[in-house]
Amino acid sequence: MASYSDYIKMRDYLPVYDIASESSNNLWTSFIPTNQFCDLLQRTLTAVASADKSKRKSIWVQGTFGTGKSHASSVIRHLLCDPFSDIEFYTHKIEDDSLRNQLVNYRKNKRFFSVVIKGVEGAYDLRRFSLSLQREVKDTLIKAGYSNIIVKSDFESAITYVREHERYTQDAIDSHDELHDIAPTPDKVIARLESNDIQAYMELEEALYKTVGVTLTSKSVSEWLAEIEQAIEAEGIADGLIIFWDEFTSIMEAIGSDRINVLQNIAEKAQSCNLFLFLISHRVEDQVSSGSKKDDVRTMNDRFDTIRYMMDEVSTYRVMRNTFEIDRSKEGYDILVYNRTVRLNELIDRLCDGRVAEERTSILNLFPMHPYSAFLCSKLSDYVGSANRSVVNFMNDEKKGFRKFISDETVFEQHGLLTAEWLWDFFFDSFASNPQCAAFIANYNSYIHRVQEAGDDYVRVYKGILLLNTLSTQFATHNSEVIARISPNEDSIRGLFADDRIEPKIDEILRFLDTNQIIARDVFGEFKISVSSLNPQEIAKEKEKVAAEFKSAANYLDYNFAAKSGVTKLFTVGDYLIRKCEPQIYSCTDSESVIRSRLNKYTNEKPNYLHVAIYIAVTEEERRSFEMKVKDFSDEFPNSIHIIPDEVFTAEARTKFIDLIANHKVAKSHYRESIEKESELAAKQLINKWSNRLVNGTFTLYFNGEQTREGIINNVSSLINKKFSYRIFSKGMESVKAYRSILKSFWVNRNFPALVLQVLQAPNRDKLTKFTGSDSPAKYIFEDNNNHLIDEECRLTPAAVTTDAWIVQICREVDECVENAKKKYVDKFSLSEIFAPLMRPPFGLFPSRANWVAFSYALRKHKADLFTTSVSQPISDEKLADMIKDLFVMWNEGHSEANNKLLLRFGSKEESDLTRLLFEVFQLQLVKDVPEAKSLANVRWGINEFCKQKTKYPLWVLTYCDNVNDKRSEIIKRLIEVLDADQNPDITKIKELYRLVNSEKIDIAQLVSNPQNYENGFLNFIKSLKNVKIQSEWWNELLEEISHLQSEIAYRKETDVRECVLNFYIMKQNKKNPVPVPAQPAAASSSSQAANAATNIPDEVQTLPAQPKSPNPDIVKKAKSLVKEANMPSILWQKVVLDIIEDNPEIAEYISNYLS
Repeated sequence: MASYSDYIKMRDYLPVYDIASESSNNLWTSFIPTNQFCDLLQRTLTAVASADKSKRKSIWVQGTFGTGKSHASSVIRHLLCDPFSDIEFYTHKIEDDSLRNQLVNYRKNKRFFSVVIKGVEGAYDLRRFSLSLQREVKDTLIKAGYSNIIVKSDFESAITYVREHERYTQDAIDSHDELHDIAPTPDKVIARLESNDIQAYMELEEALYKTVGVTLTSKSVSEWLAEIEQAIEAEGIADGLIIFWDEFTSIMEAIGSDRINVLQNIAEKAQSCNLFLFLISHRVEDQVSSGSKKDDVRTMNDRFDTIRYMMDEVSTYRVMRNTFEIDRSKEGYDILVYNRTVRLNELIDRLCDGRVAEERTSILNLFPMHPYSAFLCSKLSDYVGSANRSVVNFMNDEKKGFRKFISDETVFEQHGLLTAEWLWDFFFDSFASNPQCAAFIANYNSYIHRVQEAGDDYVRVYKGILLLNTLSTQFATHNSEVIARISPNEDSIRGLFADDRIEPKIDEILRFLDTNQIIARDVFGEFKISVSSLNPQEIAKEKEKVAAEFKSAANYLDYNFAAKSGVTKLFTVGDYLIRKCEPQIYSCTDSESVIRSRLNKYTNEKPNYLHVAIYIAVTEEERRSFEMKVKDFSDEFPNSIHIIPDEVFTAEARTKFIDLIANHKVAKSHYRESIEKESELAAKQLINKWSNRLVNGTFTLYFNGEQTREGIINNVSSLINKKFSYRIFSKGMESVKAYRSILKSFWVNRNFPALVLQVLQAPNRDKLTKFTGSDSPAKYIFEDNNNHLIDEECRLTPAAVTTDAWIVQICREVDECVENAKKKYVDKFSLSEIFAPLMRPPFGLFPSRANWVAFSYALRKHKADLFTTSVSQPISDEKLADMIKDLFVMWNEGHSEANNKLLLRFGSKEESDLTRLLFEVFQLQLVKDVPEAKSLANVRWGINEFCKQKTKYPLWVLTYCDNVNDKRSEIIKRLIEVLDADQNPDITKIKELYRLVNSEKIDIAQLVSNPQNYENGFLNFIKSLKNVKIQSEWWNELLEEISHLQSEIAYRKETDVRECVLNFYIMKQNKKNPVPVPAQPAAASSSSQAANAATNIPDEVQTLPAQPKSPNPDIVKKAKSLVKEANMPSILWQKVVLDIIEDNPEIAEYISNYLS
């Protein structure tokens, strides 16, 4: 199928003309010198060439986006500054003979040197502003080959100072961290100054002033520029200097009175020398129609020739037509145009209002755009101010614009032209962002679905009427002929769709819109959407209530949560700040006592947070009168940050807001949904615009009484990160310089248990510091100037311990907290309580990767000392990681009170000593699968494994052993009492047990580690049971029966074993002779049933196997005493010898003689 794109080809599109980076293809020469341009050229020539001082003014071009003002200004630049031979050809394009001759005559004798600046860099601060100007001028001169200009910039003067005062400079560097970070030596400073580094200059200036009282800047930038201009003339470079400043709109958003004064001073130089500014911006009234800048801008306008750059209809048509070309290789295009426009001649005549044929031709040249759409584009070009929404963008847009339309095969087949609904769709976002269009947007949002149900033709007409409503509101002050053509009357509506296929349905569609009250026809026959038709008396009463409700600036900002969030989000950890912050917003009209009370509460909460107070005002008077109080508050509440923005809401905006909210409330009470919504939307738009001005505006910051003015609020987080956060938290992660500029994912505020386990469990440095992905910056914790701070075993290096590296300071504090807790707590304690100092300044730990890693590392060395409260065993790494997580959850909310979930206790010295002693006495290192001696719990388990693997009997059987005296028997009983305790044993008992075992450790070692002693003790235990005689053939069966007891073998109760033996014996006797068993004494059994049954045990029961004969006790005793007194390498050696004597008593005499 065919489409218009078969005949029409879009040209290469440059969405924005960039005067600062023009390519070498002479794109400026494509500019069409319109009437508006010729006026601009004439006024510029008058300003630079006139001998009349009153006419010698700098130029300020203002206009909406897409009007071609930057392109036009670039042409002016070339015409005034290029060699005449390079621009002579272009002069022939200027149709005005007088203007052309004036330009040619001037340029044959005169030529300007131009400097081009673009954008906002440096505008938010007076010094940066001045340095930016100097840098751009000097750079341009050097690039043009004029590096020998003798007038020094501040950068060059600073270089001279540094070279002549290297020692002073080095002192300044060493005392100023910010300068040292970017240039640690004078040579590095010079290198940065040679590249015109503004930040380096400012840091150097501040450092020199603080150390030696030197101020680098000596003259104003206006005087410096005047000297440069004179040097340019003296060197024969040119006859003057003209500075073109494009995108000056961003300057106006951020500029303060001090910089406006500088611009005025530069502009005034035009009266005494050939120095001119040529500013290019959007319409200033769009930005500063009210507020503190209004008077400044009005004064500034007096120093400039302000030119409103608007495209007239013909200029707009020609610019739009220049976006495409006709493929003349395709036949039939002219016939196509004629056939589809021949019935529109009358409409075109009406739109041109009888003017020159050029306008008529220009409209037809935009085919296949409908003539009425072309006419409306000429109005939109001056109305729309968005960089993304201009008539040129519309022509090139592939989704909703002209480029999309010409590729649509359906509209081609239907003989359709591009009608008004296409314009409404493309410019919808621009309309939606304008509070004055709120009523039309609200109507659209309310009724579009209903209209869509009626059909596409209805939607097209509906959108066309909305477009007329929007434009007629904006052009209400224009002449009546223009108003008539853009008002939503029937003639205009029919004109929008003249000769369109839906033209016969227009009456039906208008009747539908009117009947359904979507857009009602008024008494004048117009389809106007009323902004308000509410009772004035009701609105007046409601305005009084609204004014009482919204008393302060904070009240207004609170009304639009999204707008307020646009300010507060700039203090979000991770995205902006490296530390948590919940900024508080106060109004400059609040009483001092109220603010003081709120600040007192705020600054005493969450000590690990940054405390930032923002003070906003409705009027400039409120702001000015309150600023000194802000400074006082910063003194009164140390280490808190106080910010007062320069942008105010303005009295005019307050009045509009109150009107809109009153309309909203009255409309709501009368169920006027459309007005209710549109008023609310417009009110929120007012707040949103203010929020945007706040974010992009300058500010004054006070900290501990010091004033700082640097940047805009949108960049304040960078200032806080680099200059203030580490001053509050001098031992926080901010002290790691690398962290002051790392943002986003590394600082995300959440839990990192995997990182904790990595740090707690890593066996060596490589494993501990293996951080990847978003964790990677954690490596800086363990490095200092690329040197390791920890050794291969993960301990702080001796060199590190002598430094104040952050991790070293964290370790010191953790060590001190642990030591203090050991002195304070004799029992359990809460982690959150003992480590509370780490949450407060100067540390201020809170959930972030850096803090998780550093704290876990510092705690790593204390793991063995931290015991859970329920068992005598150090806490596991997993459990400790869980506790660290819970601790950081508390710190995240600024809490540090005791918490039952974080209870631990310290393992005592007595526990440790007893653990090591028992491990040695029982020789647990020789027992399979027994872990190292970390705790009594480990030893308890190890002794049970020893009994299970080696002895097969409980510990208490040793008390029945032949060679056990009363003291050793008591030791065994106390050992069982301590190890088999349900809860952690009393420290006193542990200490006493240690004393007893240590005093007899050789004898105890020999006793407990020899399995034969257990067997001997058990046999004696069996023998001690009165009237119970176990026959030898029963022995293995008895041991099997005992093994089935449900208890750990080492700690099996004597009473349980006694009862088991008795029951076993009764069972055997009953099988043999069912006669009642004689009773045992009560103390002998816990079972009354067994005691009553054992009354008649026969005497014939055989005795147990005979015991081995005892050796000569005196000889053995003497040998053992000598072994114990001998100096041997360890207790193990003594025990080995004692065991040999025990097993081979015949050698006792030999050993006795040898040791004697």
